[in-house]
Amino acid sequence: MVATTLLEGAEAAPGVEQHPGHESRPEDFMHPWAREMYRRGFSFNGGERTKVFLSGSGRFADVSDVSQADSPLDGRGLIAAGFDDAGDVDLFVHNIQRERHHLYRNELDPAPGTGFAAIDLASARREPIGATVLVQPEGADAPTAQALQRGSGYASSQPGRLVFGLGTAPSARVLVRWPWGALEDFGEVAAGSRVLRVE
Repeated sequence: MVATTLLEGAEAAPGVEQHPGHESRPEDFMHPWAREMYRRGFSFNGGERTKVFLSGSGRFADVSDVSQADSPLDGRGLIAAGFDDAGDVDLFVHNIQRERHHLYRNELDPAPGTGFAAIDLASARREPIGATVLVQPEGADAPTAQALQRGSGYASSQPGRLVFGLGTAPSARVLVRWPWGALEDFGEVAAGSRVLRVE
């Protein structure tokens, strides 16, 4: 993943004193040492940079430095979603201090013919949190699965849209196992589709 940030120069960012609207931060309940660290813009995690891992062939590769998303700031919330609706996943990060928000856009040009399917779910009962979506690209041996989750990260709420990479497949079969147990087959969707599937 190659990414860009909304704000550059994080390493040389000013402390909380230089940011209007932060005068009342940190809260009075914080320990005096933590309050002083926060006031001066010091790192709460010792300057450890954010890690980004790429999955493939049963292994995870550390691509932090080449991803450009290895920020030294203290991230506290993360949303992975297709913010630009390009069929890939971008990252929005909330930091505890200094530059508060970063949007890392996935700018890798996909391989020619690479497709995706973006799927939203709805039910008359309630939001189907816990539903599992299975997407099997045409010609693939097995499906890929994602579960609809909302509170799956620290101080974060994930979006309802699930994005699946299809590779070069022109279409994919979509099945949904609803949280209350029923398995529903929605048939084929074309690559590049953005669809709503209703129970």
